[in-house]
Amino acid sequence: MTRRRLTIAVAVLVAAMASVGTVLAWMAGVSTAHYPEVSDGDTRIAGAYTITTHDGSWMALATLAAVITVVAVFIAAQAVWPRRPLRRWSDPVDSPGSSAP
Repeated sequence: MTRRRLTIAVAVLVAAMASVGTVLAWMAGVSTAHYPEVSDGDTRIAGAYTITTHDGSWMALATLAAVITVVAVFIAAQAVWPRRPLRRWSDPVDSPGSSAP
C-alpha cells in the first residue's frame, strides 16, 4: 500500500464522518431546539417543525447517513486495495481495437 492510497482512504473516511456528524447534529438540533413558551402556554418548536419518532424524516436522514458511510468505505477500500492499478493522468489510454507498438 502506497502512502498516496492511504492518504486517499483516510481523507475519504474523515469526510464521511464529518458529513454523517453534520446530519446527526442537525437531527438532534431540530428535535431538541425549542423556543421559550409564549403567553398562551404553547411551546414553539424551532422552525415550526419537529421531528418525532413516527416522522419519515428520521428514517430519511438515518438512511442518508448510512449511504454516505457505505460509499465512503467503498471508495476508501478501492483506494487501498484497487481491483486494477491506478492510472496516472499522463499514462496513455489504450482504446479497444488499437494495437500498441
